[in-house]
Amino acid sequence: MLPEMESLTTDPQDSRTHFRFVELPGEIRNQIYLYAIYPELSTVIVCNCEKPEHFGSRILRLPLFRISRQIRAESLSFLCATKTFKILGIVTANAFFQVIGTAIGKMKSMTLLQPLSEITPSCKERTDRFFSSMTDAKALKEFRLEGLGNWVPLCNEGEYYTFVRRVRSLGQGKDIEIHVRFGKYG
Repeated sequence: MLPEMESLTTDPQDSRTHFRFVELPGEIRNQIYLYAIYPELSTVIVCNCEKPEHFGSRILRLPLFRISRQIRAESLSFLCATKTFKILGIVTANAFFQVIGTAIGKMKSMTLLQPLSEITPSCKERTDRFFSSMTDAKALKEFRLEGLGNWVPLCNEGEYYTFVRRVRSLGQGKDIEIHVRFGKYG
């Protein structure tokens, strides 16, 4: 039997304090993010996402990223500041950087797994966009480039040499540890 409607009305004496998540102190929100955003992972692998909309069903599938713009921005900043990223390819990296926006400035550690077959003269625009985004990664302390494929001799010319030189230049004048490893066996 259902209770009558009169008994369901709230008593003015029963006033509970309501609050919004964004009104909580930042330290408490950060603790919530710590437990809510992939607490079991120290490294987040980002792969096979060539369009920004692909990230909604993969890395950004948690409801926390969809609550509001402010919470999404805070969550992305927290994610970038606390996790190491392994990203497969420049195309995926560019799409990921587009999705995270200014949160790239909080990223501290990143590994780019780059197939050698994608470093061609025709991908110059993608490569330029990648390095442009990397200049926004102000908190970056460690960057690893791991080339996938057979070893290619890095003479002082060609796409591979230019790409590796640009990667190494990311650390110039900054406190960034750069590691470059190319080849099938590293």
